[in-house]
Amino acid sequence: MSRIACPLPLLACFAVGSLGRGLHNQLSSQRLGVQGPKLSSELLDRFIVVPEHNLLFCYMEKNACTNFNDLFRFLRARYDPDQASGPRWFRNTPEVHGYTQEMLEGILVNKTWHKSVFFRDPIERFAAAYESKCTGVDKTIVKDHCKIQFGKTELPFPDAVKQVRDFDAEGVRDDGSFDPHWKRQVDFCGGLSNTLHHYDTIEELDRKTAHQKVAQVLEAVGVDARSVPHFEELFPPSDDDTWRGEKHNTGTSDELTHYFPPDKPWLKNVIQKHYSPDFDAFGVSSLDMPKHVSNLRSMGRRLAIWESKWPLVGSV
Repeated sequence: MSRIACPLPLLACFAVGSLGRGLHNQLSSQRLGVQGPKLSSELLDRFIVVPEHNLLFCYMEKNACTNFNDLFRFLRARYDPDQASGPRWFRNTPEVHGYTQEMLEGILVNKTWHKSVFFRDPIERFAAAYESKCTGVDKTIVKDHCKIQFGKTELPFPDAVKQVRDFDAEGVRDDGSFDPHWKRQVDFCGGLSNTLHHYDTIEELDRKTAHQKVAQVLEAVGVDARSVPHFEELFPPSDDDTWRGEKHNTGTSDELTHYFPPDKPWLKNVIQKHYSPDFDAFGVSSLDMPKHVSNLRSMGRRLAIWESKWPLVGSV
């Protein structure tokens, strides 16, 4: 589900970007003469702005967020050399670039801007978040996300699912109290459930196609992916299988069926019910076990080497 727009001339990109604040201040939907969407204030800092190329990107935890933050700061390093080093997080938020919520609403309906988001199957995403944050596999953890979400640093997978079931049993639809790693994807970036139809690129994150799809997003805004430092490392080609030979942690499941065994259908049903807004918004079908097993296979190995090979499953 991708609509790739034609890249803008570089001059036009600068005109509404960081070098042209006069026109930049005209980005509200009212001044553009169109009815724009109303964003909520929730997770607006998950927008990445590349003003030099009129790109607005929505990223989410567990959807290669580490990779995308690095990718776009490496891209912007050609305009701001400081982006090439230092911390990776929140370097290109709307606030950093002086964009207000009203301006973001204008950008969403501004045809000169390319809006992009990569979603992930909710079943796989939930299990991946649990795997990396609640089992001790991810050694890069700085914040105890599992304890924030479930009250414990580690807990059995069924217990985590039970907490989601109990939450839904209370009749509360707003998961604002959830840690971002387990929040519904439609709640990111001011509420994708209300704005998704304004996006130009809406793609499912998948190892086999990510290299090509991310390159297409860059091409749409006038950037050759090969010119961005470390692109091949962040999003390796589908035939790059070198990660299989790396040393790795082996205390993780090799298949998604470990988490959702056929004899315990309630586990899958709880997750499908809670994340039904994601399934509906992104057109994701119900659990396709062969596909999910392929995507999640060797999760522990990918977690152990995410920085150098393929971090999609274990990405923060």
